[in-house]
Amino acid sequence: MSIFNLIKDEHKRIDSLLRQLEETGEDQPLEREKLFEKLKESLSGFLKFEQKTVYEALKEREKARRLCLLGMEEHQLMSGILEELSLLSPAKETWTAKLQMLRDFFKVYRENEKEGLFKRMKKGLKNNDLKNMATALKNLSLIKQKQSFVDNEI
Repeated sequence: MSIFNLIKDEHKRIDSLLRQLEETGEDQPLEREKLFEKLKESLSGFLKFEQKTVYEALKEREKARRLCLLGMEEHQLMSGILEELSLLSPAKETWTAKLQMLRDFFKVYRENEKEGLFKRMKKGLKNNDLKNMATALKNLSLIKQKQSFVDNEI
């Protein structure tokens, strides 16, 4: 599977967790906490992967530099919102509002990647680099799956 399809799959998985969280109510704090931990782990891991692999590979290319800088700023904003959510009670309206803000922001971020970053990756990176990125993302996904299995067994 290509790196582009793997990234799209990660986006779908994260978006699914965001939707599931939105479907819970403030009267379901335990369910929210459980789903939020999954979201935080998935989104944080994916953002770190992207910064260390994709952005590192592209940031020295003049035409991709601005996109990388924009992406890193978007990552910081999403990480900040995740951190703020961690500090709030999921039973509060402010938590719900911040979650909506994260979902809206993630939607824009996802579209920006498809429209800009993917094109720069296709033009600026060699096939071997793209394959190595795909392998790294697959490995990250496998690690998350194993951790989820262990967590469910406990």
